Amino acid sequence: MFSVDLTNVSEFNLLEAGNYNAHVERAEFKESKAGSRYLNVMFKTDKGVTVFSMYNLFHDKEMVRNIALADLKKLLTASGFKDGGLKFTNESDLLESVLSCRCEIKVAVKLDSQFGDKNIIKGYSPIVDGKNEPAPF
Repeated sequence: MFSVDLTNVSEFNLLEAGNYNAHVERAEFKESKAGSRYLNVMFKTDKGVTVFSMYNLFHDKEMVRNIALADLKKLLTASGFKDGGLKFTNESDLLESVLSCRCEIKVAVKLDSQFGDKNIIKGYSPIVDGKNEPAPF
């Protein structure tokens, strides 16, 4: 017998724009509807809210790829990686490094009347206390 009770389900709330400590909870390569692969990363904030970011590392347009590479470098360096540790020869090494990331993310709210408002990441910074180890939450 099927039963769904929506009585106590609360409405989804976005994070307010601001800075939040976060760690990467999931990272995986996916394929877009257009057929290009991208890195999809799920961050979990210290507020328990998830925020997603996409890195179009394999896009057909060079400018799009360069933006994605620059964003990914900002994430890794904010998480404590140095230039010498930013070269990857295979996808699994990149995923392993991204999964260890912990930093402060700058969250904004993108207003979208078609698909609904959502949180987006506008920047990355080292965590102020200097503890960029993977979060225990």
